[in-house]
Amino acid sequence: MRADRAESHEAMLRERLSKCRASEQRAREDADSYKDRMVEALRSRGALADRLVEAAEDDRTHNCRAGQIARDPQVIEFARRHRLLEDET
Repeated sequence: MRADRAESHEAMLRERLSKCRASEQRAREDADSYKDRMVEALRSRGALADRLVEAAEDDRTHNCRAGQIARDPQVIEFARRHRLLEDET
């Protein structure tokens, strides 16, 4: 009787452990996917900043809103970092 209960308990624990491992694996895959999406979003943001800054540098007499954004220090920094990363690859 005790052996049956012990075997039943062991089977239940193995099942729960298996579900826990599967859940952990899904969480890791989700985290990896999130990181990949974040890297791609930042790369895209850098490329856009680079295009804005480049266009503003080409036409300094034009003072539209996009040109004003292109002169923002954060946008310039994004563009600079994007250029550095592009030069490395």
